[in-house]
Amino acid sequence: MIQLRKFSLFVLFLVLGLSPPTYATTPYIVGIYENPPLAFTENNEPKGFLVELLEYVAREEGWELTFIKCDWSECLDNLEKGFIDFLLPLAFSPQRAERFDFGKTNLLINWGELYCRKNVTLNSITDLEGKTIAIVPKGIYAEAFQNMISNLGISNVNYVMANDHEEVFRLISDHRVEAGVASRFAGFAFLDRYPEVGRTIITFSPTGLRIAATKGKHIYFLNRLDEKIETLKKDSNSIYYRLAEIWIFKSPSRIKKWIYWLVIGSLLISAVMLVIIVALRSIIAQKTKTLYKTIENLNNELRKNEHLRQTIFEQNQFSQSLIENIQTGIVVCDGDGKILNWNTKAIKWLKDIKEAESNGSPVWQIFPEASSEKLEQAFECVLQGYDQQIEIEFTQDSPAIAQVSLRRIVSQNVYVLILIQDITKLKEAIRYHEGRWSFLQQIVDKMPLPLFIIDSEGKVTVWNDASERLTGMSRKDVLHRSLDLSPLFLGGKKPVIPASLLINLEPAEIEELSNGIIKMSTEFPEAVETTGWIWAKEEKRYVKILASRLRDDKGNIIGYFQCARDITGEIHLQKSLAEAQKAETISHLTSVFTHELNNILTIILGLCDMISINIGQSHQIESYLNLIKDTVNRGATISNYFQKMGQKDESFVEKRSFNELVQEVLSPLIQLLSDNATIECSFDPQVGSVRVRRTEFEAVVFRLLVGDRQELMLPNKISLKTKRKRLRSAFTTPEVRIPPGTYSVLSITYEADEALSFSNEEPMDLNDLQSYTHSPAKSLGIAFSKFKKILFSFISQMVGQAGGYVNLEKLENKIEVELYFPVESEGIESELKPEIKVLQGKTVFIVEDDQALRNMIKASLKFYGALVLEASSESEARSLWQELKNHVDIVILDVVFPEGDGISLFQSMKADRPSLPALFISGYGESRLNQVLEYEKTRFLPKPFTVSKLIKTIVEFLSETDTNHEETS
Repeated sequence: MIQLRKFSLFVLFLVLGLSPPTYATTPYIVGIYENPPLAFTENNEPKGFLVELLEYVAREEGWELTFIKCDWSECLDNLEKGFIDFLLPLAFSPQRAERFDFGKTNLLINWGELYCRKNVTLNSITDLEGKTIAIVPKGIYAEAFQNMISNLGISNVNYVMANDHEEVFRLISDHRVEAGVASRFAGFAFLDRYPEVGRTIITFSPTGLRIAATKGKHIYFLNRLDEKIETLKKDSNSIYYRLAEIWIFKSPSRIKKWIYWLVIGSLLISAVMLVIIVALRSIIAQKTKTLYKTIENLNNELRKNEHLRQTIFEQNQFSQSLIENIQTGIVVCDGDGKILNWNTKAIKWLKDIKEAESNGSPVWQIFPEASSEKLEQAFECVLQGYDQQIEIEFTQDSPAIAQVSLRRIVSQNVYVLILIQDITKLKEAIRYHEGRWSFLQQIVDKMPLPLFIIDSEGKVTVWNDASERLTGMSRKDVLHRSLDLSPLFLGGKKPVIPASLLINLEPAEIEELSNGIIKMSTEFPEAVETTGWIWAKEEKRYVKILASRLRDDKGNIIGYFQCARDITGEIHLQKSLAEAQKAETISHLTSVFTHELNNILTIILGLCDMISINIGQSHQIESYLNLIKDTVNRGATISNYFQKMGQKDESFVEKRSFNELVQEVLSPLIQLLSDNATIECSFDPQVGSVRVRRTEFEAVVFRLLVGDRQELMLPNKISLKTKRKRLRSAFTTPEVRIPPGTYSVLSITYEADEALSFSNEEPMDLNDLQSYTHSPAKSLGIAFSKFKKILFSFISQMVGQAGGYVNLEKLENKIEVELYFPVESEGIESELKPEIKVLQGKTVFIVEDDQALRNMIKASLKFYGALVLEASSESEARSLWQELKNHVDIVILDVVFPEGDGISLFQSMKADRPSLPALFISGYGESRLNQVLEYEKTRFLPKPFTVSKLIKTIVEFLSETDTNHEETS
């Protein structure tokens, strides 16, 4: 049709002798990529529906268009950088609208479709599992398809990347993939070329195709183009629909070609035989015009019918695809209950749905007989405008529970939509959690610690047995009431309850308002803690209280709990021990203080003598007096240090940051060391927190840096640093044994100016030091020997009382003292949760003669998923070992049996399995196990121990064993 009109215009110009007028044009560059039949190149010429449509509008508007071919990603980059003005076509999305300007009118509506080989059956989207799919990367339909697959939980889908949509069809046709993702217009272009490929019912992501422009540059062009396209789309006879018929729907054009050649022939004949056919020309022209109009009308009718048919077909296909892709069973009925439509998921529940649809039976007759009447009643309620939801049990194949929802749909007629959703697992989960909740309630009631929970109104919802025993207040008197604990305090004064404060205040606010009486917890978030005396059963008791908020999995506050622990006995014991330890410590520090004070007094007296000798030299007197003042200040510093230390009550052991503790102890000593020593400090931020008895720790640091340093002739160059160490096996020296674990370490290093050459023997008499005054190396060697003989035993004892271990080493030109303190963990729950899975499926062999203890260990391990073998004697263990030795992952051995011992049993097991890990348990201490524990993969756990301690030890042990195995591999 377009060619006919071009030819007609040419003839008209030829006859009239006129040339077409010239218009001022505006040049634009349009980028196109291979996207037939919309826009593509053939022999380097731009072609396609949108190309010719845009050329038509350009001629109308006086625009000069230059089409440039580029790859998809290259087109996007060139458009964004302004190398091209427009890109044709581009699917609109909000994300792309941030990068480019779009016209408001859709040139076409496109959507993604899934194509596959005709011999591959894809009834629903779930059939894609395990299939190989071809996609064009970064394409809007490829991304939409991948998101849809991911959201539906379909796994094991493999993707093959194609350069364009034609390659997608080629990969399907070549049997390299089972299916591929492309646009519906790509199907119009390539299905004829690849007859083995067909459409599926799976469609998705309808989007509008528009022309895109460089951001902020061509708004007028886009607005004018929108107006032209809207005008063309409103006229069913416009070039928009004629081009769509030619390029997209590809209607037969034989009639049009016939007209074309008929006109050409007529014109040629008319030019040659103009005189002969003058009379006939009028008749031929009239007949031709009539025939043209008839054909044009027929074409218009065919075009409209085809367009309507295609639209209806696509809408039905899209609707059916949506229904099939929904994972819930769907049934659509009319007002009488007759089935009109359904998806394949409904067959799982209603086996006779096809027969019922063909027979016109009401839908409730194919549901289980027990629920048929209930469903019919629900159906009647829905017709009256009330949505219904019921639960139905199905027992056809395997028992299952479904939630059936009925809703009314009103259009020209009234329909009922029935949704059938499987809730079997949900019901099982509810029953499971109800059982678990009952179990947890029993645990809370039997907990040895008093515990209660209140709601947001301050009313008690949980009050366990231990709370009744401690307070004497029964559960029935406090549940569902506002809590009043005034009977537990002197004078009946109504006390402040920390859990109640958390309802309206943050922990930091509570600490500030209570002046530090109630403190923020350093171990638990959103928790506060305090201590105090209460009256319980006419007895004054000292309790430690912890209160915190309770949140669900979504972070919503569901209550506030508070627990208390009676620490009266611990307080009395700690105070008694503190007094005894303080007396011993103060006694030692007093002697050191006296020694240092005597040195200071000697200096003062000596300076006074020098003043009297040089009384006539006034400038010397002034310098001596200044030195006296500095020395007196030094004595004042030491005096103040001991005074403060004597006033502190450091008997309690509390969790502290190791760096903060060291810095607090070191701060007053720096001034004492500044005159006669050089000290360098460094602190590892990852060193962690410890529990240390402050008094003993402070005494050890003072003696090492000040008290005994000069007496032992230790060097004046000191390096002090904190660090974190992990000991996978025991660290053993002739003087000390440090068990495996993670430690915060304080290292104090004395460094000489020259290298040392140590020998195992003492260099000379320790009392004869005068001849070694000028030899730092020899002096350091003597200092090490004296330190080892005189001070190490006392230091080791003090560090042990503080809760740690000490190690003394001699290096090339250094003496290093290391103080080890166990890093305080965050608790068994927080440590084990990430790693507790290592127990799953592990086989543990327990050899223990105490049946009750053996049953306790076995039950604990089984709770966490371990497989347990057990034996009560050495002979039984050896017999069972020979049968199952290749299946055991770890053994737990008692040290002493009535008829043998665990050490010899382990050695025989070790002969069969050299890499076998073993955990020894015993109530006799670990001194007799030193030799065995030097082997790899052995641990010792002294009795008594808690279940948490046992599980924690085994989990850490197995984790280390697995890690070492991976590193070795």
